[in-house]
Amino acid sequence: MIIAHKVEAYFLEDPFRLDSRHLRGITRWIFLPFFKRYETRPIRINKKVSSNTNHKYFGFIHLPGHTLGSLGLHLKDSGIIFTGDAFYTGKNGNMGYFPANFSLSPDLERKSIPRLLVYDFNILASSHGLPVNKAKKRLKTFLDRKKV
Repeated sequence: MIIAHKVEAYFLEDPFRLDSRHLRGITRWIFLPFFKRYETRPIRINKKVSSNTNHKYFGFIHLPGHTLGSLGLHLKDSGIIFTGDAFYTGKNGNMGYFPANFSLSPDLERKSIPRLLVYDFNILASSHGLPVNKAKKRLKTFLDRKKV
């Protein structure tokens, strides 16, 4: 099963629909050969999603910026948010936005990340770097510093 936000799901059906909003310049032609067509069956996901895992509740969080359909995953009963490539946690646990050249829309990224504060979590994990403990407090501190 592949889960994608609706703004990107149609690429699974036809990856040649990629345009300048999604991959810039030569990057499009480097990555395009790795994509293949999939038969899709859209499913509307509600806020609560049942699973066969130990997690009684998990939800998806739309975090546009890195891509238009970037998704985070909130494991409520474990207090964990996975941000994927939408936000960076370094090897030393520092938090940060990705450099602008790795984000389709740095402005969207900076608007998306503060929305994480409405969720209950203690750990923040990204695709790059180590998980961060006491993450909600540290994220708030990070965002407060960026406002200055």
